[in-house]
Amino acid sequence: MKAILLVRVSSSRQDLVQQTEKVKAEAIKDGYSENDLIILEDKESAVKLSEEERNGINRLKYHVENDDVDCVYTYEVSRISRQPAMLYNIRDFLIKHNVQLVILNPYTKMLNDDGTLSTTSNVLFSIFAGLSENEGFLRKQRCQRGIDKRRASGKYFGGRIPLGYNYVDDRLTINEHDAKLVRRVFDDYIDGVSVRDIGKMLQDEGFRTYLDLNTMRQNVFNILTREYYCGDNLHPAIITKDVYDKAREKAKSKTVYKLGLPCEAIFKGKMFDENGYTMRVNNRQRFYFCDGTTLSFKITDTFIWGVVTEWYNNIYIIKKNDYIAKMNERREQQQNIIKTMTDHITDNQYKIDRIEERYIDGKISKERADELERKVFEQLNEYKRKLNGANAELSRIDEMLLNGNVIKISSDMNIGDMIEVVNNVVDKIYVKKESFYVAKITITNKITNEQRTLLVHTKRHMLLHVDVKKQATLMPPK
Repeated sequence: MKAILLVRVSSSRQDLVQQTEKVKAEAIKDGYSENDLIILEDKESAVKLSEEERNGINRLKYHVENDDVDCVYTYEVSRISRQPAMLYNIRDFLIKHNVQLVILNPYTKMLNDDGTLSTTSNVLFSIFAGLSENEGFLRKQRCQRGIDKRRASGKYFGGRIPLGYNYVDDRLTINEHDAKLVRRVFDDYIDGVSVRDIGKMLQDEGFRTYLDLNTMRQNVFNILTREYYCGDNLHPAIITKDVYDKAREKAKSKTVYKLGLPCEAIFKGKMFDENGYTMRVNNRQRFYFCDGTTLSFKITDTFIWGVVTEWYNNIYIIKKNDYIAKMNERREQQQNIIKTMTDHITDNQYKIDRIEERYIDGKISKERADELERKVFEQLNEYKRKLNGANAELSRIDEMLLNGNVIKISSDMNIGDMIEVVNNVVDKIYVKKESFYVAKITITNKITNEQRTLLVHTKRHMLLHVDVKKQATLMPPK
């Protein structure tokens, strides 16, 4: 028979070794050899994590269910958890599998020699479970009181130093070099420069070039939403309240209304520039834009909408049987994706179990096991993402086949119906700037894969040329 040593600390500053040695000594004293011991060591919170998120608890359950384990040793009740509900769940799980629980401090054995629950031990378990939870609450309160005291006295209480400040003698002081950058971000945004373009300009000038553009965009957004730059008890003022309020007003004016509110951007989310970036919407001035490429609603609502309505009428009304066959073909494709992703997920979960077994058997080091598990978890998350996407697409196809509703194309259609028509037939629309006033628009049919390319004059709103590819094999760059 084997015994599990459950050892846990909640921070990297605490040491697992001393705790492990004490628990191991007790197990060996009870007659177990070192080969009989399964040591589960983890540095993880017993308060912040749920039972499903606790790696140590999950591994304990796995070994109890799959190995000949008859005893679990731990240093004290709080090493299992500080949450009473989780403590009782683990206790009941061990009792169900007839596994003894030995707690060293205070010394407690949960089961009697005949396998029944010890009344005395159960009372002690309940008392120390409550004490463990209370200790966690007291610790959190003491920490919060310390933070409040430092905040009240104007002293910084820890965490990442915000951009624009230095940490000197327990207080934040202005870093003038970075503060100029913060002021510039606010000034550029108020002057009408987009968050993305601000981020791109800063990176071109050498600021945080290691970040990708989307992350940099989020960095700029974070700066614009931090009111403490106006100054408070902890942060010296870098900008005025008037500047911050102007930036917030600018943000409100740029807000794009969501579906269900007045909005004429019927191709929102379908339009991309030549580099694959999603084109955003300016509802006030009625155009789509991205990094210098703009396209007015007048062009999209005339020429692109004309292509969309032609496709919709051909597929849904004139060639309804062909449409149903295509939809069933797409349904089968999504089912195949679901089956493949499900198989991959099952295989990866088995790989994780095998890695843990090899680590427990001493065939690989903890560092190697962590590295392998990280790679497998990355694959697993990607497979789950694709599985969720395929399930969502399958549900949408089933709904379309079930309803069979056909929207009548007319000049007085509401925005909701127009967007539904677009979503039913359009895959993606790519816009490439050919010259200052000429843009090439490539539209791909979601059902038939037909591509229609339009050459338009963006200033005169004229259609210059149309090119049709029935079965598109070459896609615009992603």
